[in-house]
Amino acid sequence: MIHFIKFFPGIFLLLSFSLQAQPMLNTERSMEGLRIFQDFKDSSLYYYVPPPLQLKIEKSGRPSFQFLAMRYTGSSCRANEGGNEFLSVAQFTIQRPLADKNQIYQVERSLRQQTGNWVRLKPIPLAGIGAELVAPVGSNPNGHPQNRRLGGVNISENGPSEWEEKTFTLKLNPHEAQLLIQNMEKEQLSISFSYTYLASAIPGISNSLILEGDSSSRSKLQELKEDVTADSDTTVGSHVVFGNTLEILADVNTWPQNLKKVDVNADGFPVGFPSLELRCYDFADGLRPDLAIKRVSLQAYTLGGQLSRPINYQFSAQQTFTIEQQVNFPVVLDMSRGYRYQITEIKNDGSISKSNGWTEANFCEGLLDLTTNPDQNPIAHQVLEVELSQEDMEKAGFVEAKFILNFSFAGNEKVEEIRFGKNSYESFQSLDIAFDKAQGYSVKVIWIDGNGDKITKRVPSHSDGYYYLSIE
Repeated sequence: MIHFIKFFPGIFLLLSFSLQAQPMLNTERSMEGLRIFQDFKDSSLYYYVPPPLQLKIEKSGRPSFQFLAMRYTGSSCRANEGGNEFLSVAQFTIQRPLADKNQIYQVERSLRQQTGNWVRLKPIPLAGIGAELVAPVGSNPNGHPQNRRLGGVNISENGPSEWEEKTFTLKLNPHEAQLLIQNMEKEQLSISFSYTYLASAIPGISNSLILEGDSSSRSKLQELKEDVTADSDTTVGSHVVFGNTLEILADVNTWPQNLKKVDVNADGFPVGFPSLELRCYDFADGLRPDLAIKRVSLQAYTLGGQLSRPINYQFSAQQTFTIEQQVNFPVVLDMSRGYRYQITEIKNDGSISKSNGWTEANFCEGLLDLTTNPDQNPIAHQVLEVELSQEDMEKAGFVEAKFILNFSFAGNEKVEEIRFGKNSYESFQSLDIAFDKAQGYSVKVIWIDGNGDKITKRVPSHSDGYYYLSIE
């Protein structure tokens, strides 16, 4: 019997990276067990790919993996008291070891000998780590185990990318949970964790030109390199620089604590580690161009009834592709008491504002949407469409028309202008603006004749954003 399993999309860890680094992919070489790339602009700068990830092993020798299966009989927040369903999560920890210092020293030494120059060797700036999980769930028509792709969470990095370990929490639906439990109880379950390192890099210059040799040769090669660079692909993009697969053994016979079952009744959620997702579209959809960072602080109640230490997550204009993040509380919580959060906004001008006090919430939804409410957004967006008849303008004796827009953005006065006529024969133009909603914007049109004389007309703002310019 074939069981079709569908989890969340694959795991993707977003990391901060330097915009100045430009590793060239076509300069890849293997040295002392490390993958090495040369910088596009600085021939003395090289990068190495971080070592492979590892599954964390506890001091007892147990793999850092746990499957928590919760049989749930209903809750008021789901309006299903008396029901019977399963809420289950799988949690495991991945470690990222540091490169061996002796390896780095040997690579730097070899590069200096090859190039005749002093060189620098740095970790390649990672743009992310793409990953997915695969586990044998169910069977195919021949009775053999059927591998299915599992997915997971979206964890974003707001600080340096040199992290040492990350814990993943996967939320499973009832059918997935039941099949995995059956496999774990029957035999040792092997889960594959496949991942790729993604780096911000460029394909590189033509013919993989690496400047080596004596000073005279390198000088000539530098001239040739500059000649061919114009015809080369120097577009910075996200590229795969390494891939690997880890095996996670969920052996409940050897390590029974890898599988934990909990019965929960309608009096409330059990204590545990909640699955809470943050979401914010302010930067991805350009809703708040005045913002640099939106940060949220969260607290929840521990078993002793005390509030946990605040944990912070943030979304920023520097990482517009980050719209979701998974919250990981570092302590066991009393989930029946919910959590609370406070939002801090840091604007482009450096000003900081916090929400008034803390907002209480519960874990029922599993989602906290931080996207600015349209009614509370101080910034308005509008596309203005401006049209005129070139023929009518010329008949009236004018050679040019200026559509001038005055508005403020983040408290700063702005002016935008659209011109018609005078070497331009367009009759329709548009303008996309963001402005302070409280101040709105004002419009005026200046008509200019052949002698340079001007007529200025004030035009009321139109809610639909469409303006037809007429001299009358």
